Amino acid sequence: MKTIWRYKIQPGSTIIEMPLCAEFLHLRVVDNYPSMYFLVDPDYFRVDRLFITKIAGQDIAEEGVKYLGTFQQDDKVYHVMEGVGVPTELEIEIDRLSKEIEKCEKP
Repeated sequence: MKTIWRYKIQPGSTIIEMPLCAEFLHLRVVDNYPSMYFLVDPDYFRVDRLFITKIAGQDIAEEGVKYLGTFQQDDKVYHVMEGVGVPTELEIEIDRLSKEIEKCEKP
């Protein structure tokens, strides 16, 4: 069964462990903490995901990030992105196992 989980973030880079296939829903400040909400299946395998929070006006990579949202805290405006294309531990392990399987299949 799926449920909604809240994850707190901070300026800069934040790595968050969450269930595989967690779906981003919303970004907002709650009790003075910037927070992201995800629809998750708690029974799924956990993976690390990278989130980047930049103050408006800071440079942002042109590739490798996906924009999630904007929030304001105190007198600053922040933009939150997810690092994409960064291999997760699961993807690295799948790639390793695929190579092992290919070795077994070759005569």
